Amino acid sequence: DDPVLISSQGGANFYVGNSVYADGITVQMPRADAIFEGGLFDDNIHSQSVSVAQKALGRNLKDSEVSSYWYSQTFREMFDAPGRAIGLMLKKAYYFFHGQEIFNNKSLYFACEYSTLMRISLWKQGPLNFPSGLLFPLMFAGIVLAVRSRKETLVPLSFVAIYFAVVIAYFVCARFRQPIIPVAIIFASYGIVETMRLFRAQKSGRTLPIIVFLISLILLNLGGDIESVRNRSQDLNIVGTAYVQRGENEKAIEYLSRSLELAPGNGSAIGSLARAYVQSNNPGEAVRTLKKGLEVFPNEPSLYYNLGVIYVNHSKFEEAKYCFYKTMDLDPTWPAPFSAMKSIYEYEGVADSAAIMQAEIERLPQR
Repeated sequence: DDPVLISSQGGANFYVGNSVYADGITVQMPRADAIFEGGLFDDNIHSQSVSVAQKALGRNLKDSEVSSYWYSQTFREMFDAPGRAIGLMLKKAYYFFHGQEIFNNKSLYFACEYSTLMRISLWKQGPLNFPSGLLFPLMFAGIVLAVRSRKETLVPLSFVAIYFAVVIAYFVCARFRQPIIPVAIIFASYGIVETMRLFRAQKSGRTLPIIVFLISLILLNLGGDIESVRNRSQDLNIVGTAYVQRGENEKAIEYLSRSLELAPGNGSAIGSLARAYVQSNNPGEAVRTLKKGLEVFPNEPSLYYNLGVIYVNHSKFEEAKYCFYKTMDLDPTWPAPFSAMKSIYEYEGVADSAAIMQAEIERLPQR
């Protein structure tokens, strides 16, 4: 009962790319640092956009209503600071054609370490980012030649322009611009062939496309590593979490520790690192990790809950009770801490308190 044309996360993604927190490439919501609940991975852009919107409006929302909330919130922030919004849009326009493959949570350059074919076809050497750092300058030169020669360019140029405008309206990353690559290859190929023809025929008209190519080559390869520190942290977190799932805890701890060195506020990495320490029979470090996380996120219920679980597993029931009650205070709709308290009271033989917890569980909505 909620028709959606393309995607119900449009509003959330618009906020990611244009809010007061946005830099055009970093993927984060207001509480995107929150630890993953109920496992090692959750689409936290979706879950946090829903939870924050519902909390702000005080009711359950349809997906379309969540999206509308974030569009409204973002436009309000943009209109309050139009200079910032325009500057950010120009920045994203530059990033769209930059030679570097800007990633949002999975690094293509990291993947190259595991593939000879990818290492050949995707690399950074000195100032040059291959292939996009060469392809897009050639594309612009080809466009100049094609337009000047009155070729039929309306359809491909319209596609590039429309797609470019849609992407920079949100946020920029390598995978979002992939659909224009075939068109870029066509224009780049035409530019090379036509320039060679002009040279062989010793005709005029070669100077402008060459100047356009050289200027674009310099501009689109400037800036060194254009990447978000938080995105790099999340990339390391994803790799580390994969090692946690495989039980390779030493490697997991290595990657997750590096993730937190880059961004101490990466809550999902905190949760995964604590899990890695638990799996490697090092509960002391797991407790230390979660407590350190609480210094950053003092109101994050999942951190208290996971800390309580560790205390239960080591028979520290009073400490566990404190953590579970704190979790209930912070998130009274989450059944897990009530269930955990029920188990503790049953173990201690306190039937009345266990029955109260069971009644609370039955009262809570399904999650």
